[in-house]
Amino acid sequence: MPAPRRVAPRPLPRTPAEARALVQAVLHERWYELDELVIADALLVTSELTTNAVRHGGGITRFEARIADDCLVLLIADRSSAPPAALPRQGEDPSQGGYGWPLIRRLTREITVIPALSPGGPGGAVGGKQILAVVDLRQAPPTRGEFGSGFGDGPGGGYEDDFEEEPEEDL
Repeated sequence: MPAPRRVAPRPLPRTPAEARALVQAVLHERWYELDELVIADALLVTSELTTNAVRHGGGITRFEARIADDCLVLLIADRSSAPPAALPRQGEDPSQGGYGWPLIRRLTREITVIPALSPGGPGGAVGGKQILAVVDLRQAPPTRGEFGSGFGDGPGGGYEDDFEEEPEEDL
């Protein structure tokens, strides 16, 4: 029986971009052919969780990414004990945020928030929380028409009928 392969510890990412790079490395170490949409979903979940940790949680204090049972398993911890929540919409400006947590919940097979309230808590942390997210890597991409009529039909994805043509101006 071969000896278990030892893996060098990965550095703690400080930014969402560094976290995405680590996840890409994990995906490419184990998976050679993944659907682009599955990779995009995994990277989007990574980006949203780490962005939340940086913006709302006082920074990333623990980051793990591994493959288990055809899934990407992410563990991301921060310093805040406040649970994640969808922010109420503040007007019509989408740049105000509030989309991350609902998006994470939609793209993951499983999501668990683990409070770390004492020195003996998860990860040995005092305060803060850890979020365990599981992203299915075997999910099939959407098929034509799955999201209603017109999805994937024709060069414009079926959405060209949603827009009225601009009237031509006389010069």
